[in-house]
This record gives sequence, structure tokens and C-alpha cells, in this order.
Amino acid sequence: MGFKRETIEKWSFLYAIAKPMVKFFFKTYYRVSAHNLQNIPKDDIVIFAPNHQNALMDALAVLSIIPGQPIFLGRADIFQNSLQNKILTFLKMLPIYRIRDGKNNLAQNEVTFKKTIDVLKKRKKLVILPEGNHAGFRRLRPIKKGISRIAFQAEEAENYQLNIKVVPVTLDYQHYSKFHSGLYISFGEAIPVSKFYDTYQENPPKGMNMLREDLAESLKSDIVHIESEANYDTIDQLARFYAPERCHKLREKVKQPCLFHQEKRVVQKLTELEQENPEELRQFSRLNKKYRQLKADLNFRDWQFRQDKFSVFSQVLQSILLLLLFPVAAYGFIHNIVPFLIPVWSTKKVKDPQFISSFRLVIAIITFHLWYLLVFILFAALTSLPTGFTIGYLASLPISGFIAYHYYIGGKKNISTWRYILKKGKKDKKLTQARNLYKELLTKMDSFC
Repeated sequence: MGFKRETIEKWSFLYAIAKPMVKFFFKTYYRVSAHNLQNIPKDDIVIFAPNHQNALMDALAVLSIIPGQPIFLGRADIFQNSLQNKILTFLKMLPIYRIRDGKNNLAQNEVTFKKTIDVLKKRKKLVILPEGNHAGFRRLRPIKKGISRIAFQAEEAENYQLNIKVVPVTLDYQHYSKFHSGLYISFGEAIPVSKFYDTYQENPPKGMNMLREDLAESLKSDIVHIESEANYDTIDQLARFYAPERCHKLREKVKQPCLFHQEKRVVQKLTELEQENPEELRQFSRLNKKYRQLKADLNFRDWQFRQDKFSVFSQVLQSILLLLLFPVAAYGFIHNIVPFLIPVWSTKKVKDPQFISSFRLVIAIITFHLWYLLVFILFAALTSLPTGFTIGYLASLPISGFIAYHYYIGGKKNISTWRYILKKGKKDKKLTQARNLYKELLTKMDSFC
């Protein structure tokens, strides 16, 4: 059934049923853009090594792309009670203990390491988050020893015949918890563990360190890596600010992968500027803060300043279309508002922001299924319509819910754009100042990047 850790590597029928559902919800929660799939070795034993910023979502990101039933390593503190332990084991996760979990528990890692050897020997895919724990910022943190130790122990146990490959995985979230935000996933060039066999056999610690350093270098070069702590927010904000403009100038769509590559480029440029001319970066920072404060006061977004000139005729047509679609959207709101809000309400007191999306996704999978089942049963019991109509009603629930969500977003944008047009027409002082700051910041970024 898949609830025993001793046989976690075995194919699970229930897991095979659950995986497509989880993938569907995950790819609904995020707009996933996957790249460089050709870098995934087809016939080799593989350990996937993604950067770790967003708790459980990082593991699900890899799961949403790679085939089969991979095994994951996760921090031991989430295996707190028997129920959680069973659920996580069903999800094919093995615990890794850290010093904070108690020195006495560290010995239990030996059991996990031995099991990973079984997993790799049986040619199952293994996913290890090499930074050890998550952190909500775009920077690679030190790679832990575990991934090197597991790879070499498995090779050693099989007389170096496994030919394990470590594949770096880039994960970049446009927003960690916002529904339907973008997620960029890319697979780097596989690192053969055999590259370090000779060194490891002569000096095991050195061999393991070389593998870690190679992996760290690969990940650092692939992800959006903001080294600076003092100017992290400035660099991150300016990269997000300027990337859409760069995509527009390059005549590419303002979405992934263009956004990722342009943000990465801006980060590299600003990092160099911080080292060469910190005063100029401080000028960027001051200008950025003034613009962002005014933008927040006005409750507008970058895309509105970027477009700036809006057609009144087009806005009228959009408003009419929104009015015509209101009955469909209202149907979707009525049937989906409860399961949509429950995950939001239930995560308001979550202390770690990086766990918000993980909890929301899990709760949403449960609440939407239960809610649709309940509504379907009530509809079938209270009506005497043919079976085809009843099934059609059930199918309409998620479809109308998706329409209602986009209607809500479109309606907000429409109202906000009308506000922008009216304020611009009245020559509102704050808006004029914000527009000027936007242009000034954009001009400086153009000259720099």
C-alpha cells in the first residue's frame, strides 16, 4: 500500500492514482514553466538536487515534472506523529535528522542512508534538497554533506558500478504563496559522480567536498543568486522591476523563461555595481524606495506605469464584457468560494511564510474534493435530471471556478485601470510624481543594463 518505510522504493498503486491529482493541483496553483528536460539522463541512476526556498513546494515542483515515483529526503521534524509519518511515507519521503532534532537522533540517519542505497541500487530516482532547509530568499546557501555522502556510499557499496548522476534543478518563484503565480523550473547538466572516484578513494572527505563544490557552483550559476545581504531587497526589487521591460524591448513575451533570464542578468549587473560603485547602487536604492512608496500609496502596479497610455474605448469594451460574463462568474463564485477561502483562512496564523503555499495546496486538495462531492450529492438528491446533466453539473464546478477567479483578477485590473485613467486625466500630483520616478528609474536602468 506504500505506508511502510522498509519498502518505500516499491511501486505503489495508491501513489500512482494520487500523483496525477497532486500534479494537476500543483500546476493549477503555479503556472509552471519547465526547461532543459533534455539534461535529465534517461537510463542512468539519478539524484535530483533542487535549490530550496519554498518548503514542500520545492519537492512537488520536481515531482510535477519527472516521471515515476521518486523518493525524497525531508527534515525529520515534519515526521512528528504517527499520522504525519504515515502520510509522508506514503508520499515516499524519508527523514533526515539535524543537530536541532537532538544529538541522540542523529544515529537514525544511518537507517535513512542505508535505505537510500537500496533506492539507488534499484534504479529509483532520488530527490535531495542539498541546502538542508528552506529559506525565503533567492540565494544559494551552503550545500550540506548528505548528498555527497549518500552518492559515494551507494557507489562504494556496489563497487563503483552504479554510475550515479547528480542533476542540479533550478526553482524560481515569482511569488512563493500567491495563487497562479509563475514558477520557473530548469534542469542543469548532470554531474557524474565518477568524476570524483579517484579523489574519493584516496581521500573520502576531499572527494565528497569536491562533489559538493561542483554542485554548488552549478546551482549558483543557474539560479537567481543574490549574494548581497545589505542590498538584497534593492537588487531583488530592481530585477523584478526591470525584467518585464527588457523582455518587451527584446520583443519576447513578458513571461517565463524571458523573465527569469533577464532577472538573472540584472542581478549580476547590480552585484558588480555594488562591488565597483556602491554609491551609485545607493542612488538606485533611494530612487526605488521613493517610487515604490508612491506606487503603494496609489495602489497601482508596475505594468500600469509601463503601459501608461490606456485606450478608453478598449476599457469600455472590457467593462461591457465583464458585465456580460457576470452571470457565469457569479455561478463560479457561489460554487467555489467556500473551498477557495478555507485554505486562505486556515493559513493566516502560519508563522513560517514559506509553509503557507504548502499548507494551502494540501488543504485545497482535500477541501475541493470534499466540497464538490457534497455539492454533487445534494444536487443529485434534490433534482431528477438525467445522469448526463448531473455529470455535466459536476464538470461545471471546477471550470466555472477557474473562470470566476480570472474574472475577479480581470475585474480588479479593469477598475484599477479606470482609476489610473481618471487620475492621469485630472493630473493627480502623486500619480504625476510616480510616473516621473518610474521614467527616471527606467532611464537609469536602461543606461546601466
